[in-house]
Amino acid sequence: MLAWKIAPALACGNTVVLKPAETTPLTALAFAEICADAGLPPGVVNIVTGDGLAGQLVAGHPGIDKVAFTGSPEVGREIAKSAALWGERLTLELGGTSANIVCADADIEAAAQGIVEGVFVRQGHACCASSRVFVQEAVLDDLVTAVRRRMSALRSGDPLDEGTDIGAVNSAGQLDKITELARSGEGRGRGALVGALHAAGPRFWFPPTMFTTVSEDNRIARRSSPGRYSPCRRSLRRRKWSSGRTARGTGCRPGCGRGRAR
Repeated sequence: MLAWKIAPALACGNTVVLKPAETTPLTALAFAEICADAGLPPGVVNIVTGDGLAGQLVAGHPGIDKVAFTGSPEVGREIAKSAALWGERLTLELGGTSANIVCADADIEAAAQGIVEGVFVRQGHACCASSRVFVQEAVLDDLVTAVRRRMSALRSGDPLDEGTDIGAVNSAGQLDKITELARSGEGRGRGALVGALHAAGPRFWFPPTMFTTVSEDNRIARRSSPGRYSPCRRSLRRRKWSSGRTARGTGCRPGCGRGRAR
């Protein structure tokens, strides 16, 4: 995401001020060191760390010509107000729950591989993760079995180890959000829970998890997931699919869904 924001701005001859999430600033700081080592002039790439107040001050500064924000709709609305006040150009990516659509004639093994890669890419922490699955009932059981097999092969461990697929969650607060949403799915989902709800270890662990036959009004089917689980919903119709509108006001985002419908 850092590259998505910074590279186009630099290519067009702009300077950049990046404010990373308060719980994950280290990658951005390491990137700043790389820029310095590469000979980029001081002041071209600037990293400002801190909580939401720091971000608010950066976004609302009159010297900023363009704001690009990825995060919650609540914060996005406030940034939009600030941008309107100062006449700043604005790009907002406020998330959603992009969907995989699996038809009865699909290659189940290929679909399962795409689902697991799409949901758990970057250890489950990705705003563009394709975290929902709509599947025709005729192949639901076969798909769940194939996904379960691939999920069991994911390697958990040190997030700094290149061989790790699923590392620790980045903070206790994030783990609490994931656990609370997963418990809501466990209580209301009609199908079996695929994967364990807890994992042992001294860090903030949450294993890859999938819920089957989740109802449309379930929170885990409507809220943008902070990572590590996927709701699966069956469909009996082949040619008519639900719009999949989420609580964030978006459905599938172009380029993020993995699947097809006829």
